[in-house]
Amino acid sequence: MHIGRSQLFVAVIALASGGGALALGFGPIRSSVTLGQPLNLAVPVNLAEGETLSADCASAEITAGEIRVPPSAVRVRVTQGRDVGESVLRITTTTVVDEPVLTVVIGAGCPTRLTRELVLLADPPLVITAVPQSLVVRVPRA
Repeated sequence: MHIGRSQLFVAVIALASGGGALALGFGPIRSSVTLGQPLNLAVPVNLAEGETLSADCASAEITAGEIRVPPSAVRVRVTQGRDVGESVLRITTTTVVDEPVLTVVIGAGCPTRLTRELVLLADPPLVITAVPQSLVVRVPRA
């Protein structure tokens, strides 16, 4: 295959003018979603050297079942991650999860915006039942 000089020139200019790539990206998500409890979600955001993420550049929209959770009930905080190049979006709700399926749309970054849509399944609440006295085994003391 023969490449002409003009095509080669255009390819070199395109590669040279590409600029720095943005390193903004989401890391592995840690969540705690239990029916009857508020949502507690931690979303790591990987940043390039010198990049920062402010609360103004982070957002979350939550839908429980088919009902959108009011924005006033959703809290998004940006905290420092484990590494210098990592911030963590802490997404919580002031209301309890009452639907088994949640859809969370997370947005991060200014002016370049990265979004991710998550579908979370809520765990049933932990139920602790009392053990009937007839099943309790008494061990004699020596």
